[in-house]
Amino acid sequence: MNKMKKELGLYLMLLLSFFYGGLYGQQIPEISIKTDTTKMRIGEQIKLSITTKTDTLSFVDFPELKNLGSFEVVEGSMPDTLKKKPERILRKDYYLTAWDSGKYTIPPVNISIQDSIMPTDSIAGIEVLGVKLDTINQPAYGFKNIINIEGKDASKFKKKALSPWLLLLLLAIPLAYYFYKKRKKIFSTKKVLTPYEKALQEWNKLKTEALWNRNQVGKHYFRLTHLLKEYIEKELKISAKEKISSELLQDLKKFRFENGEYFSPSLMEKLEQTLRRADLAKYANIAPSTADIDVDIQVIKDFIESSHQVISKIQEEKERKQAEILEAKRRKKRILYISLAAVFAIILSIGGVTYYFLNKYGVLDQVKENISAPEWVYNEYGGTPAVGMTTPHILSPYDLLSHVSEAEKLILKKLPGEISVYTDQNFIKGYAIAEINLNLDKELPQNQDMGAVMLNLFLKGLNAKNVKIEKDQTDVGMRYTGEFEMEIPKINITRKFDFNAQTFNGKDYARLVLIAYKKGNKENKELADKVINSVELIKD
Repeated sequence: MNKMKKELGLYLMLLLSFFYGGLYGQQIPEISIKTDTTKMRIGEQIKLSITTKTDTLSFVDFPELKNLGSFEVVEGSMPDTLKKKPERILRKDYYLTAWDSGKYTIPPVNISIQDSIMPTDSIAGIEVLGVKLDTINQPAYGFKNIINIEGKDASKFKKKALSPWLLLLLLAIPLAYYFYKKRKKIFSTKKVLTPYEKALQEWNKLKTEALWNRNQVGKHYFRLTHLLKEYIEKELKISAKEKISSELLQDLKKFRFENGEYFSPSLMEKLEQTLRRADLAKYANIAPSTADIDVDIQVIKDFIESSHQVISKIQEEKERKQAEILEAKRRKKRILYISLAAVFAIILSIGGVTYYFLNKYGVLDQVKENISAPEWVYNEYGGTPAVGMTTPHILSPYDLLSHVSEAEKLILKKLPGEISVYTDQNFIKGYAIAEINLNLDKELPQNQDMGAVMLNLFLKGLNAKNVKIEKDQTDVGMRYTGEFEMEIPKINITRKFDFNAQTFNGKDYARLVLIAYKKGNKENKELADKVINSVELIKD
């Protein structure tokens, strides 16, 4: 028994001394694609469904498609949320059709997730069947005989007929060139209307015609919404013509936030009501009252006026900033020309001294520690029983044998069992996570908390000093908390760390989950609490 304890202690000391070789993990979103059938007739539609599975913080953007390989996209549904927590599952359906028979492949579709573009799989073997024609009762006709024109030479006839047309063409070329130059001159002197001026011109024309008084309400709203979308595309640079009203309103709200300028909430509310009445008039033949028509046409003008003011303000702000930047560059250039040599020497000396002291005392490293944590992911480790936990990254397996000497390898291989290690460490952020699994061929000593043994050996492997440990019995095992000091590799700075640890012990196994984080760092303390509170032992 004592010999077994010594071998376990030596083994775990070697394991934990190489703990900080762990790698980062990364959550990979899942994308699936399928069709409701693999056979269709010409002109029929099939449904293509794309499903994404991400965490709740990831932004997913499905593309708007018109064509997909040899298929035409007839319609695309709005994304549907199938599941929200703890993961978000979205699905969007596209309805495709084809007009030529044959076997086709649906190519990959690029899905935007956060700042990455991820393609779906392709789907091969979609068969488009032709329409069979009944030729049983249809008589077949033979080829017609060639009919000669008697008394005339066909080649001479063609030459005679071609001659006046050739002469006419030669005369038309200089005339066409003359009118082209004249037309170009006229258009060069003609004033080009801005999108704002053109929109107001069309608006005045539409109001003057008063189509609603001639029972042409639908046509009136078609032209009203067309001039609005035309203006939005040309002035606000937002794709509008191919979008429905709800999508257009969503893009306008997004424009407000991206450009830092806001349309009036009341104006946006009125515009939404106007577009709703326009849809009813255009597609359902439900004519609004004359009062509502007057309100709607005025709302469109108010929006054009308001958005033009917003665009003018944005443009003025850009021009002001550009002018300030140009002036600052000229001012800096003048100063640089006057004292170039002196300034260069001062910058080099101050920069070198500042970098030396910032690096020596860890100031640069402390600034980098405030980088936001990445997305979180749940995973299980350690076989049976497994340890399930939520971490900033998927923990990476650590190959201990590749980091030890030949003599140490022989000692490790003699142990009656196996050990696996999963790690994630980030010295820049100042935290480290370890999950260690010990599985033996023999039963562990009774009442022996091997998790505590692994914890102590872990701290010794880190060369920790001034260690303080407190323990507490929980429903799932022993919880350890405490603090220690250690020297950070490479930067040679001694720092204080707090830690949380959870152990699980069985007859022939032990599990240890430990999170160490820089003392006094609120962000990393929250990270450690979240990880340790998510730990669970999965026996099935």
